[in-house]
Amino acid sequence: MTAPFNLDANLDAIEADLARYDRAIGPGGEKAWSAGQLVQYLRPLIAEVRRLRAAQPTAPAAEPTDRQLLAAVHRWARTHGWTVTWVGWANAGSASNATIAVAWDDTEVTVYRRPLTEVGRQWYVGVDGHHSRHPVASVRQAVDVLVALDVLPAELSSAYRAAVAGR
Repeated sequence: MTAPFNLDANLDAIEADLARYDRAIGPGGEKAWSAGQLVQYLRPLIAEVRRLRAAQPTAPAAEPTDRQLLAAVHRWARTHGWTVTWVGWANAGSASNATIAVAWDDTEVTVYRRPLTEVGRQWYVGVDGHHSRHPVASVRQAVDVLVALDVLPAELSSAYRAAVAGR
C-alpha cells in the first residue's frame, strides 16, 4: 500500500533537493548553468504552488442526509440501468441509446429528453424544447425537481420521505 500523497512534504523535498544540487554543482561550466536555470525556474513555481494551495478554499462537507440521499439516488440509478455518459447520467448504457439524460452541479439540474424516434441521433442542446434547466440550492431540491419531472421515483422525494418518517 502506498502512502497518501502529501503536496507540502513533496514540495519541501523538491526544495531540499534543489538546494543540495545547487551546492553540489558549484559555479562554472554547462552543468552549473543548467542547474542554475533549473533552480531559477522551479523555486518561483514551488512558491506559486504553495501560495495557491494556501488560498484554495476547502469545500464544505456534505450533510449526512445529503450523502444518504445521493447514495439512494445512485443505488436507484444503477439498479435501473442508468450510466454515466458524456451527457451526464443517462437511462441507457450509452448516450446514443438514451431517451433521458441528467446533468447537475452545485447550482442547477439540466434534463435532456428526446423521443424514441430520435435515439441514436445527436442530443439537441439549445432553446428548442429538448432540454430544461432548473436552478437548485441543495441536493434535496435537485432530487425533488427530478421527481417532479418524472425522472426519479416518488419514493426519493422529500415529501415522501417526510411522510414515511412521520408515521
